[in-house]
Amino acid sequence: MTSGIAGFPTADSQETTAVADLWSKLRLTDMKIFCPVPLRIHPYGAAELDAHGTRWLRSQGVPLPEASGQGDTRLGHLFSAGMPYTTEDFLTRFICFNYWGILWDDHLDALAPDLAAVTAHVGEASRIQYEPGGVPVPDDLRLRVLRAALEVLRPGLSPEAWQMFCAAALSWYQGQVWKYALQHRSTPPGLGEWLRMRWAKLGTSILAAMTCPGAGQPASSAMLAEPAVRAFTHATFLAPAMLNELGSLTKESPTGQSTNLVLLLARTHRVGVTEAALQVWELYERLVGLMLRLRTRLLADPRPAVAHYAKALPHWLPATLEWHLTSSRYRAAAPAAEPAPAPAAEPGPAPAPRLVLTDTPTLWDPDDHTPPPVPELAWMWRQTQP
Repeated sequence: MTSGIAGFPTADSQETTAVADLWSKLRLTDMKIFCPVPLRIHPYGAAELDAHGTRWLRSQGVPLPEASGQGDTRLGHLFSAGMPYTTEDFLTRFICFNYWGILWDDHLDALAPDLAAVTAHVGEASRIQYEPGGVPVPDDLRLRVLRAALEVLRPGLSPEAWQMFCAAALSWYQGQVWKYALQHRSTPPGLGEWLRMRWAKLGTSILAAMTCPGAGQPASSAMLAEPAVRAFTHATFLAPAMLNELGSLTKESPTGQSTNLVLLLARTHRVGVTEAALQVWELYERLVGLMLRLRTRLLADPRPAVAHYAKALPHWLPATLEWHLTSSRYRAAAPAAEPAPAPAAEPGPAPAPRLVLTDTPTLWDPDDHTPPPVPELAWMWRQTQP
């Protein structure tokens, strides 16, 4: 990543500007987003999948306002666009687990001040993940719903695919504890540790593990662990994670959380939030470019499962982008103080920029394949050649 982008303003290093303020400072009319993968919706339908997930939550005793509110997250839109090639049977089973995941994520956020409580809850979820259905579950709504979601999903998977799912879910649970542990630590993580934590916390290893089984394609943990496949997986999911960091600023800036990448870079590089956000945007574009190069390599693989994986996985990029722009989880702006009147000579607030999807990056030269000077990222760049 570069240390800064010439021509853009640099704010004070202690600034906690919400992401909406960035566009006002930059005074952009168009916000071009590098997204060379078209949005494709599963034939089952996005709204139908949301309705299915909401009905299932209600059937599990989740209070009506909370269950209905999950529909507004548009999670069905995310999964119908991210997994357009899966079977309808798998998609309707898998969405139940992911609707539970939203409830679980929000519950852990509420418990975040009590790290011991978070750890205990994650321990219970990890136990339930592997225990057979007859083993008792604590009298806790979210843990009961997890058991129910697993009972819906398991019949739709082969024994090997089920083990792949369980292993990926455990990695996600561990990543959640890791994130909250960093929030409790007195010193913020370095970029390397943040990247290692964020990969686990994303939970996208679950999506990767289910890409082939959900479409009836045989796959194995060994295939997903191959260096080129692994690098492709990381690039595909870390790219939208960069946009997630920008979107999450509106929620995290006022709370003082220390695990947002933009705020971490601002502190580490002693730059303003605006400049740090541009560095994150640049990294997003570099990861998308890497994903495309790795995809080209894997599409030529003679194994049908690898070729399918290379074709299917990048659909999470436009799916996640569309979700960030429309989901209630990211639409809500951070609370703002009453603005002071600006001097007459000052320009008024810039209007919200128009979002434009483009096949070419805006900040990064697509012909520059230089890996970032970060070991947790640089290894992926080395996998583009056989």
